[in-house]
Parts: sequence; C-alpha cells; structure tokens
Amino acid sequence: MTMSEPTKGTTTKRVYAIRHGQSEFNVLFDKTPPPDAERYHPTNMKKIDCDITERGKEQSRQAGRTLVELLTSSQRKIDFLMISPLRRALQTATHLLEAFPENHNFVVEISNLCTEILLDSCDIGTEPRALAKEFPQWDFSSLETYWWYGGLDPESTWTQMQEKKCQETEEVAERRMGLLKNYLGRLDGETIVVICHSDVIWWLTSEIKNSGERCGTYPKNGEIVDITRYLPQL
Repeated sequence: MTMSEPTKGTTTKRVYAIRHGQSEFNVLFDKTPPPDAERYHPTNMKKIDCDITERGKEQSRQAGRTLVELLTSSQRKIDFLMISPLRRALQTATHLLEAFPENHNFVVEISNLCTEILLDSCDIGTEPRALAKEFPQWDFSSLETYWWYGGLDPESTWTQMQEKKCQETEEVAERRMGLLKNYLGRLDGETIVVICHSDVIWWLTSEIKNSGERCGTYPKNGEIVDITRYLPQL
C-alpha cells in the first residue's frame, strides 16, 4: 500500500481520498481485459456491486493503519468521513476503521456524489434497504432507491449498458465531480477522508495541461491520495 506525498499549502485543512481495496471485478478485469470497444458491456464482465477480495480486505486494513500513522505523526484527527455507497467502498471502510477506536466521533456520510463513474457492471449499485441490512452501522436514508446513474434497477441498467445506452458520459461525470469538489471544499474540519474509486480520484486530481490534455492520478487499490490542493474554497 502506498501513499502520495502530502500537498503543501497554507491551510491546515486536509482532504484525503482513498481507493477501495481490490475487488472481484478488478481480478476479473486483470485476468481477461476485453478490447476497449467492448470494455463496458461484455456479458462475461457482469459483476454488479461486487465484493472486495481477501487481498482487498488486507489492503483496507493496511490503509487504516497507514492513515492512523499519518494522523498521529501530524497530530490530526478525522472530522468527516464520506463513503461511496458501492459495496466495495463500504467494505473497505469497514476494514479500514478496524484501526480506529470503536467510539470514534467523526461524522460519517454515505454519498453517491463520490460513487464510481458508471462505466462497468461493478458500478451498478444496491438498493439502500439492502445496504442498511448489510451495514447497519451507517445511515442510507438519503439515497434514492436506484441512486446510481440512469435511475433504473440493476438488471435494467445492465441491459442498457450492454446495448450501449447507459454509460455515464464525460460531461455528466465532470459535472458531478465539480459538485463533489465544491462540497468537500465547503466542509468544515481539520481532516476529511473520502473512500471512493479510481476514476473519482482521477477526476478530483485532474488538471488541463498546456497541451489541452486532462491529466490526473490513478491510485492503486488502498492508496491514500492528498487531494487538498485540487479543491476550491479551502
């Protein structure tokens, strides 16, 4: 597990984004990477809202230990924890928090603002009612029934993805990531942590270069990235 270099700035506020631990879809994709033209809809890539692996669980625990060390060395504490509603992020949060005292007093928010860009089957979510049973420690009441992009049930979303009709476009993703940046920038607190996904972190850290190309950071599973300098109003 690696961690990016902390950003330097005048503010005392820090915002860290953490990519979830290795998921079942990550393993499947690494074993059978499909051609780009078929990436988002081949039938053999169906892993709707999949779990993390045993390796992913350990990556999550290590991320928790690393985060505790980081906070301890800088004499900081977490004030706000945001978690994507996708199961792999929720499971990552569960194992990451094993490194923290049970009586931690930071605010936890489950938010679809930081869910993964809907491009693959694993980015289709689960209804809040089912998530609440699986993760009773958290509140899912703010989520709509079908809270992911498209607003359709999982199987209908998957069907449309196979027909190339339901994929979160770059324009829609950029607008959502802008809302997320603004939200994180406005939050009060010393340290804010977001447990999310690779494409989300890429968007949060991406900048337009002189060449006109947009470049960002693609983190490894369980990697902690300081995104403070990319956020407005800090």
